[in-house]
Amino acid sequence: MINRRKGNELECTVTEGEFPKATTAVVLYDRGCDWLDCYPKALRTTEETVKACQHFAGEDKIKSFYCDNAKELAGAALHLEWPMPTSTPGVAQTNGLAERHVGIAKDGTRTFIKQSGMHKSWSGFAAECFCFYRNTEGENSSYLRRHEVESNHLRIPHGALVDYMPTPVVGQEPSPFEPRTRTGLFLKPHVQPGGIFSGDYYVADFDRSE
Repeated sequence: MINRRKGNELECTVTEGEFPKATTAVVLYDRGCDWLDCYPKALRTTEETVKACQHFAGEDKIKSFYCDNAKELAGAALHLEWPMPTSTPGVAQTNGLAERHVGIAKDGTRTFIKQSGMHKSWSGFAAECFCFYRNTEGENSSYLRRHEVESNHLRIPHGALVDYMPTPVVGQEPSPFEPRTRTGLFLKPHVQPGGIFSGDYYVADFDRSE
């Protein structure tokens, strides 16, 4: 049983054009436990924003939701019945906090792409990997503060060459003498709603002969 901290307060905004093959990205920040997440999306719609917000929150109850003037964010909050406190016109402290964490997500994504040597078209995976590692670093990590347990994941660099065991596919079992592992490029840990590490990882198959 994982006990989740209640009473989250979220700061969020939408950033466009940073993730190839995605027209937008939803950046969500929980200032209560310093939890940051980024969800690259192909469409800037309320429906896609709702999915990102639901995955971010998991089973936590959201008591305060701050956002910019993006209609899909307001629409998502209305759909999810998340309270949206109003801000004083001309006072930009809340928006500044959101924009600062958008910058953190962008900078971290660029760093992961540069260090991995992968093409920028993989930046969606790099963004999610960066945010997860940021949330799980340190002795008093955001992950520990939110879920009261450590994630116990392998901290493998984004883009690292790894040997992995593919997910079994019915009807495509390997022959008795075929290697059980394959070579791939590490993309990111897999997380369940609420950012809970599932124990699995995303790996892109890699063929040295190509």
